[in-house]
Amino acid sequence: MSESHDDSAKSKPRVANPLWIISLFLGISEVTSGAVALKSQAWIQAVFTLFSVGFPCAVLVLFFIVLWKKPYVLYAPRDYSDDVDVEVFVKAMGENVRRGVEVAQTAAASSAEAVANEFHLDTGDTEMLVRKAKDAAEESVRLSVATVDLSSFLTRGSTLKFIVSESSTVNELLDAIYVSISAHVAPYTYGNSWQIKLKDAKNPLVDIGTNWAMNNEYGNSDTRLLGEVGIAGGGEIEVIDLRRSGV
Repeated sequence: MSESHDDSAKSKPRVANPLWIISLFLGISEVTSGAVALKSQAWIQAVFTLFSVGFPCAVLVLFFIVLWKKPYVLYAPRDYSDDVDVEVFVKAMGENVRRGVEVAQTAAASSAEAVANEFHLDTGDTEMLVRKAKDAAEESVRLSVATVDLSSFLTRGSTLKFIVSESSTVNELLDAIYVSISAHVAPYTYGNSWQIKLKDAKNPLVDIGTNWAMNNEYGNSDTRLLGEVGIAGGGEIEVIDLRRSGV
């Protein structure tokens, strides 16, 4: 039995996810630019040296932006196990936002301490400045996060935290919600199987999604900014199961 298990393990295809591709690209770029820098002279060598140092830093910044906004795109489909429950994934996304708050607070605290040291503030003033910086960072992140109530499809109290930026689109929000409830609804069924509604609004948002985009020559994706349809950070959104509600 162990022999057959080994054979199945060996025959299992290797998963080439975006993380592996990014690391391969960075490795090749760094080796190539480093080799060229060693064989170059004068200002050309300086250019390649700066590139070798600056390029990975730029990629790191972009990586954290993607990790903050769309962490799920860094995984290949085979990375997700069939045994993973949807609610576990939703909780993990919420945990990611919580960690984002901690990162923002840490960065704000470091900046506040640097300012305090530069102006030679005493211990009491420094602690107060750091505390206010952390509070401001937490409030800023909170106001940029929309809370999506998924209770109609998942267990009661299940929520999704979606970070709303100036460039966030309707399509991105609907995709994130669909990923969370995909075990219960088919693709491209917004308006038929489910809809979303702002907590304080009387009616659900009807004129959004794929059907709206196709009827208004937007292709098959609603690329409007969330602000254009009245969705902002700090708000609460309810997902409605149309089959259950009978709407």
